[in-house]
Amino acid sequence: MEQEEPNDVIVLSAISQGAKKFDKISKKTKIDEQELNALIARLEEKGFIVLVEKKGWLGSKKELVLTDKGNKELEERRFGLQQNWNQMVTMWKSGDKDKLQQHMEEHKSILPSMMFMGIMDMMMFSTMMGFMGMAMTSFMPNQYMDSGQQDMGGHMQVLARIQVQVRTLAEAADLEMAAQETWAALTLISKYIIQE
Repeated sequence: MEQEEPNDVIVLSAISQGAKKFDKISKKTKIDEQELNALIARLEEKGFIVLVEKKGWLGSKKELVLTDKGNKELEERRFGLQQNWNQMVTMWKSGDKDKLQQHMEEHKSILPSMMFMGIMDMMMFSTMMGFMGMAMTSFMPNQYMDSGQQDMGGHMQVLARIQVQVRTLAEAADLEMAAQETWAALTLISKYIIQE
């Protein structure tokens, strides 16, 4: 496996999901254009992606595609991210707040990759954050938190608001109501996310 850059795997994943042009990759990943240019150049240099020209009825078009080496890298990184997520879940289930928080601080840069690739269970992540008494904004970059659109950022904002409401109920020692509110709100938003 190559030297890891957290956003590299996000770009590889976006391309594998069908975003094959710069503008589509930029929109899907929310990565700054200048950084995205550098990432694409680095991925091409490493042999993970290539620019291919496809000819069709309406002329030719250029698309980025993963190479076999790129597909292998993506799968290795996905496996590593899944293992990391499983470790976080195990720490959370053990009830060790300090260990979980330390682990998350040490691996903060890969959390957006976990979210983007669908490895992270957002309901569980929100619960973990509440367990540690922290806001989700502590571990997710602004590019995923400040969007008011109904995309990854918009969903993160809604989850963050739910988390604050649930924490308030929990602090008021109304744990049963907090659990009911959490379940109802997260079920609603997960249905909405799946429909998209």
